[in-house]
Amino acid sequence: MKIDEINLSIIKHLRDGRKSFKKIADDLSLSENTVRPRVNKLTDDGVLEVTGLVDAEAVTDHRVVIV
Repeated sequence: MKIDEINLSIIKHLRDGRKSFKKIADDLSLSENTVRPRVNKLTDDGVLEVTGLVDAEAVTDHRVVIV
């Protein structure tokens, strides 16, 4: 898959947390119907993986172990 400037811009928007396709499209002056399939293609091709991070200190009664 070719990573063009639009794909890079979309990835940068997703770096700061999950944003809606509409918000990303508005910020980049694109249509939501342009952003959605690009994110899906990046994900399907293994270029992009959306994950969540947990603040371990915010979860009570649990411990963090680094091995």
